[in-house]
Amino acid sequence: MKAFYLSMIILALILAAQVDYYVGAQNPRSTSPLNPGPMGSQEFYKILKSLGYDVKLGEFKDLRGLRGVAGLLIVGPDKRLSREELDLIVNLWEEGRLILVAADETGILRDLYKALGVEFDTIYVMRPGSKGWEHVVSVECLDFNIFSTKVSTLKPRGAPGVKLEAICRLEDGRPIAFHVTNGASRAILLGDSSLFANFLINGYLDLKPTRQAATAIVDYVGLREVEKIIYDISHYNITRIPLAGTIRASIAVLGIFLETLKQHNIEAYKITLTVIAASLLTTLLVIGAPRTPPKIRNPLIEEAIEYAKTIKKKTL
Repeated sequence: MKAFYLSMIILALILAAQVDYYVGAQNPRSTSPLNPGPMGSQEFYKILKSLGYDVKLGEFKDLRGLRGVAGLLIVGPDKRLSREELDLIVNLWEEGRLILVAADETGILRDLYKALGVEFDTIYVMRPGSKGWEHVVSVECLDFNIFSTKVSTLKPRGAPGVKLEAICRLEDGRPIAFHVTNGASRAILLGDSSLFANFLINGYLDLKPTRQAATAIVDYVGLREVEKIIYDISHYNITRIPLAGTIRASIAVLGIFLETLKQHNIEAYKITLTVIAASLLTTLLVIGAPRTPPKIRNPLIEEAIEYAKTIKKKTL
């Protein structure tokens, strides 16, 4: 009997850990394209795929060695760029080989925006929102009238050879997005990442969808012309397998198992070997996964697992 309960606990822990690893890999508040929750931008990634954009989840370093023009999307990052990453982007920019869409209302990308001739003016426009929603503001963006949340205003900083055009403004005329050109390099820098968030892309209650405005932005900057586009996933807070969440999930799974046994009057010893075998098999799969990952048709899940493997290598 002790072996049975022990094996049940082991199986529940393994299953819960797997759920946490594959489903909870990203911070739910993050705008990462890996996040399918309301604040993530996974839906926008799927939209770009469906429209034929050659977009791939990756890191800044994936732009190294690319011939021709490089494409980059970075939306609502949690972490600042390293000096090496900033130098890489600036070099591509000055060489006329970069098409970029960056969205950030927190100032995380302040150094990047400055290098491209734009500064943050007001971090977060915090005032009673439009339509009765707190912090929801009305925005005119490329002839689209939309609503967004917690935007930041931007202002020109100026840089040699750089031309600026305000393409998104608040009701009072203050710009929240600039189209920036430097020879053949082009960028759209936004003081708003929520425009790409899942909950606004598809519309939220009486707030209109931002889908058309979001796709118009990437079309306007010419991202479709790029052969390979990297949608950054490397500047977000990664949630390791949370012990508290794993324990709660384990208790829930174990409770379901025990309730099933009770309802069907199944004697424990008859399934003890089955549970132990399942635990052993799952353990072997977990251990072997990094070496021989299963074939997954969903490209988003596949790319997420590949990225998780690189994170694991860096932490070893």
